Amino acid sequence: LPAFHAKTRFRELVANQRVTLVLGQTGCGKSTQLPQFLQGNIVCTQPRKLAAISLAQRVASERGEPDPRNQATTSSVGYCVRGDVAIPSTCELVFCTVGVLIRKLLEDNIDFTHLVIDEAHERSLDIDFLLMLVANHIRKSVLDNAHPRFKLIIMSATLDQKIFQMFPDAERLEI
Repeated sequence: LPAFHAKTRFRELVANQRVTLVLGQTGCGKSTQLPQFLQGNIVCTQPRKLAAISLAQRVASERGEPDPRNQATTSSVGYCVRGDVAIPSTCELVFCTVGVLIRKLLEDNIDFTHLVIDEAHERSLDIDFLLMLVANHIRKSVLDNAHPRFKLIIMSATLDQKIFQMFPDAERLEI
């Protein structure tokens, strides 16, 4: 997959930037590989429930771990969608829907190190609202010098000028 060839550059950008934009065609490995290249407590959004669940299954399988739907307590991968949650205590990477994450952010502070917003080109009110929430969090945390480890990765199949306007200092990686 093309994402494998971008691993080093991706990690460098994420380490040195608060916001990284990743552009890559469908099937290049953005959704399955890039979240696995990160270390920490990672949340990866998907626009649909089925995508969140199937990506969690796929990534767990690639790691040689049990299907998250089986509620394995030793898995590093989980998911959270409306009406269905499988997040083991050892979880490092959670795939969730945009709506579920918005509800969490409105109730709690950000308690993860990396947020990956996947399929950002599938513009919706939820994705726009999430981008606004996260942009405000980043601006506030920079001013307060809070959450210095928090990183935002926005992945898309196409270039979207509105996203660049929201995050003008973001670095871009094309896969």
